[in-house]
Amino acid sequence: MKKIVSLLAFLFVGLMLAGCPPKETECEGSDCGDAADVYGWHMTQWEIGGATSEMPKDVYVKFNTDGGFELYQDITGPFTKYTGTYSFDGTTLSGTYSDGQAWAHSYTVSGVSKVTFESTDAAATMVMTATDDATNKSSFASGVIPAGVIDDATPYSTAATRGAEVRFL
Repeated sequence: MKKIVSLLAFLFVGLMLAGCPPKETECEGSDCGDAADVYGWHMTQWEIGGATSEMPKDVYVKFNTDGGFELYQDITGPFTKYTGTYSFDGTTLSGTYSDGQAWAHSYTVSGVSKVTFESTDAAATMVMTATDDATNKSSFASGVIPAGVIDDATPYSTAATRGAEVRFL
């Protein structure tokens, strides 16, 4: 009888262990399910020559605390992702794309004292005015960059996008 009880107990424990889901493993990228929100800036208006432009269709930018930036723009098609480095002295913002090309303009920034934006910061509005053309002005609102924009953007280095678009910055 003891052998039967021991065998049943052994089988019961074996069945319990077999029914347990596998231990969770670390994941990377979009395979992780609900990833943390990415905070940055969304362009709300673009003025050129004193008139509001209908282009670009959509622009998001994230300025990282390490001096890098990620630009997601949809000007002529699906979102394209550009990366590079920037410098900001509290007033003037300038940068270089990862392929070594400098931004088309440096910008005077108003409305904020820093260009990095994190979830704990209060909502803000930033205005960037080209230092060499005061009629080239863009306004941005802080907030979450949609995961779909980040996940679906084509990196600029992809041959299909190289040279196909005007760069926003």
